[in-house]
Amino acid sequence: MTTPIAISFVETDLDALAAATGKLALIVTPDGKLDPAARRVNRLAKGAVARLIESDRWGKAEAGDCVTLAFPAGLAAEALIVVKLARRPEPATARKAGGALAKAKGEAELTLTAGALTRTADLALGLALRGYDFSDHKTDEDKPLGDAVIMASKPDEVAAAAAPLLAAAEGVFLTRTLVNEPSNILTTEEFAARLAAMRDLGLEVEVLDEAELEALGMRDETFGWTVEMQVRAARAGLRCAEVPVAYRKRVGKSKITGTVNGTVRAGAKILWTVGAHALRGPLLGDGGRGTGDDGPRTPVR
Repeated sequence: MTTPIAISFVETDLDALAAATGKLALIVTPDGKLDPAARRVNRLAKGAVARLIESDRWGKAEAGDCVTLAFPAGLAAEALIVVKLARRPEPATARKAGGALAKAKGEAELTLTAGALTRTADLALGLALRGYDFSDHKTDEDKPLGDAVIMASKPDEVAAAAAPLLAAAEGVFLTRTLVNEPSNILTTEEFAARLAAMRDLGLEVEVLDEAELEALGMRDETFGWTVEMQVRAARAGLRCAEVPVAYRKRVGKSKITGTVNGTVRAGAKILWTVGAHALRGPLLGDGGRGTGDDGPRTPVR
């Protein structure tokens, strides 16, 4: 799934737990303390939660882990997921719990009773991120994932805290998809079109056409091109930003940084390029449209 599941936050309703469909999840602290929602579910399930807490299975579980009880008695849910998590967990532990919860959730709808958990927003982030699956070009039909409802003591506050995190999750999904797309699908034009579509979200996106790229006067074709582009873009008045991207761990040895010769050659060329532009002065005499005397112009592809 290449878009995050919908996650909503509502006031805790103990009377609705028995009829919750899909999968029902609750949080129990590592020392086995039950909040009101957990006590209600334990009573409905005829003590199933209490028996789990006393078992070796619970003792072996780590903070942020989930334990699933299939077809619990007294509940409409197809499974009961018990999350082992302190009331005031570290953000990373809360995100871990969200990821584990997403895995246990599978394709089903989810109802989670978070109560007064202090890191519910981080848990929601982990829940959203774990649902990513690049299946756009697979033969099998992509099955949609069920949405999640999180019951909280103060749902409005939790929703406000979670909003920027879930927005970041959408950006992560977009980045992962761009990284995973095959090159015959994500052509230069398609890549630019997808970025331009983000204008609908209120983001300012500037896509340079070939003429504007030619005006930059890019000339280096080896190790110096990255710093050259940064210098020329800055002097042309273009806005630049450093953006983190996902990448796979490289297999094998780099022909550049993997050898002393390659490292020295790359480093020397980069430093030479920086020095050359520092000594050359202004590159574009008309403020960015290429009337300066800067040699032959090579389009950036």
